[in-house]
Amino acid sequence: MRVLPASIIMLGRFSGNATTDLRNNSISEWHDWYLLQYKDQSSQEDAIEAVLAELLLDIRKNPLSCDCHAHNLIKRVQQSPFSRWAKSEYLGITCYDPPNLRDQRAFYDVALTELNCNIMDNCPTGCLCQDRPEEGILNVDCQWLNLTSMPDTLPRSPYNKIELQLGNNEITKFSNVSYLKYVTNMSMPDNSLTTLPDFVIDEIASKENAFIDFRNNALTVVPS
Repeated sequence: MRVLPASIIMLGRFSGNATTDLRNNSISEWHDWYLLQYKDQSSQEDAIEAVLAELLLDIRKNPLSCDCHAHNLIKRVQQSPFSRWAKSEYLGITCYDPPNLRDQRAFYDVALTELNCNIMDNCPTGCLCQDRPEEGILNVDCQWLNLTSMPDTLPRSPYNKIELQLGNNEITKFSNVSYLKYVTNMSMPDNSLTTLPDFVIDEIASKENAFIDFRNNALTVVPS
């Protein structure tokens, strides 16, 4: 069993403060809809806490991934004064994946910035694409790959914000790719760019808190 069956969670809905013991299974993924499907969606944040208060869900001793899917739940608990210091045994959930977080307590030891997901779909070959919910950004790292051109496509950012790192490649031309409108942080030092088209400034530098890095290229002029 890799996900929570709805029939088991329904116990908490009808029994009132029921205890649902799911320890020692193979549940590896957490999704907020496990809880939110039973509450009014007008306030998602309040709904999560309300269901947690009603349903004593014990999912300890499962190979849980502490990733972007678990971010919202872990953040809500970590930032709740009551939950954070309640020391309830139900909060003794430990991470199994990723390996660098293995055996760490999800609600006490893990930094929210570590709760990320590696995205495979449409991620360029050799690149690392990460959904980083705490930063509200999709980070794409394509450094040191001997690229001669910019990637044609990137994964869709759930936040409509992309941080793109293309440093230390051999890119000679800046392409007007479709994902450029979502890029808020562009890092391309140590390439072979000779010119920067005006659309680079129009699409990236005009955004609030935008950052662009074109150090150590072969530029001779600045876009008008």
